[in-house]
Amino acid sequence: MKYSYLVFLFIYGLVLIHSNIISNSLVVANPLPTQFDDYHTLIRRKSTEKPPGAPSGTDPVQINNWWNGLSSDNQQQITAQFSEYIGSTDGIPTMARDTANRAILDSTEKDLANKYNDLKNAPATMQNVIAKGFELPFLEQRLVGIHDLQTRIGKKDVNGNFVEPRAVTGKIDPNDPTRHLPGNPVPGQPYLLGFNIEGIGYFILSIGLPETADNIVTTVPGLGRGVNNVLYQDLGNNDATTSEILKRGGNINKNAQIIWDNYDVLASLVSAISSGNARAAAPALELFQRGLVAIHKGTPPHITVVGHSFGTVVVTQTTINGHKLVADDVILIGSPGVPVDHASQIANNMIPSNPGQGRTLKTQVWASRTGNDFVKYRPPVLGNDPADKSFSATIFTCDPQGDHGGYWQGIGLTNMAYIVLGNYRAVVLSK
Repeated sequence: MKYSYLVFLFIYGLVLIHSNIISNSLVVANPLPTQFDDYHTLIRRKSTEKPPGAPSGTDPVQINNWWNGLSSDNQQQITAQFSEYIGSTDGIPTMARDTANRAILDSTEKDLANKYNDLKNAPATMQNVIAKGFELPFLEQRLVGIHDLQTRIGKKDVNGNFVEPRAVTGKIDPNDPTRHLPGNPVPGQPYLLGFNIEGIGYFILSIGLPETADNIVTTVPGLGRGVNNVLYQDLGNNDATTSEILKRGGNINKNAQIIWDNYDVLASLVSAISSGNARAAAPALELFQRGLVAIHKGTPPHITVVGHSFGTVVVTQTTINGHKLVADDVILIGSPGVPVDHASQIANNMIPSNPGQGRTLKTQVWASRTGNDFVKYRPPVLGNDPADKSFSATIFTCDPQGDHGGYWQGIGLTNMAYIVLGNYRAVVLSK
């Protein structure tokens, strides 16, 4: 069975490449050692160093209480001196995390751009030719992802003027292979809640302020993600969600749409076959969702968690093996299979943030699959299909002509927006 799944994964990868979900130019995860090998010292790892007085544990409520007890001057000083901790710790308010992560993002961009230019312009020795063949594509794709984030969140230009946030087109700038061309201005205030260049690269981005949002949706993407040249696709999906929520009656100032790309996709994929580390992402997602509640002000928000593709496995893992997922609704789309037999096993381990939704069920599991999603041909190694009626999730309609990435369009996107807004009666269910 495991061998059949390996064959499936091989085919899965080919289809992803063919459909531009993974770039035609693959990221080299372990480039050959060169004189530029000190590039790897630039990789920023999540700092374990804590500011003086910070709680010893990871409880977001305790961390938030500690933070709120600091003076404004102390908060600013700690944000500057312990940026990795502040930028990656759940329970720290959004504005502080955003400030820390923007600083990390900008300094990382400068470091990698310098390395890229040094290597690109290095003398044509044998060692440098090899390095250019292996490391340049790696650095180039990293920089594309970093520049895409900078385009989407906005940044200061060379003259110190702030450039407003814009969408990312996905078209490479003909004058700079490390950049996609910017698109039009997009609604919503962006906040960078996480950024880490370790491994494949990780980021968490919110459009809208979670502290004051009535509705929050966290989307966990699947394979092929990270800080690279396909990051723009997740940005585009999140922007589509934001636009549809506004179109369906949502308030731009009262909704937060979050991309949670904060787990090791490759390690999780391998462990999915061996039943090992796929669970490694669960504690981080569990803690992040708890952190949203810890920092929120006012009436508890309605919280939705969306898992797409392999992200459905991560979301499900966060509801088993002793984990509890803060969510009123879970949406599983394009799933290759999840490690439970029934939707109730997920729902029973969801903690409703706002149970007063005018329905009998306190939590609800939704699922769907587009008409042309190739994962329907997968062998059942990862688990059961949540879009199958026997799983007993609430199945909503998606685009019958859509492919594996076609959930952020048409009726499927509209239905997800209604779920996020808690307007369940407007959701079109599958017959």
